Amino acid sequence: MPRPPDKPVVFVLDHGPIHISKASRAALAARDWLTIEWLPNTPRNSTTSSDPGAILKRHFLAHQTFTDIDHLDRAIHKAIADLNQERQSRLCTDLRIAA
Repeated sequence: MPRPPDKPVVFVLDHGPIHISKASRAALAARDWLTIEWLPNTPRNSTTSSDPGAILKRHFLAHQTFTDIDHLDRAIHKAIADLNQERQSRLCTDLRIAA
C-alpha cells in the first residue's frame, strides 16, 4: 500500500451505491489516514432537476478536488453565484409577453 499523504485527506461522499458498497467501505476503512465525510442522506425523489442542491452537485461542483475547507467554501459560493446568474439570464425582460 502506498505511503499516506503528508496532509490530511478528506473525502466527501454521497450515499450512492458505489460509495456504500461493501468493497468500497472496506477499501476506505483500510486507509486510516483518510477521513470520510458523508453528505446528508436525502430521499431519491428530492433530487429533482429543480432542486438547487442537486443542480450544484451535478453541474457546478462535480468532479472537483478541494485543497482545504476554504477552497470548498469559495467553490460553493461561486457555484451559487453562477447558478443565480444562469437563472437570471433566463428571465423574461419583455413584460408584455411574460403573463
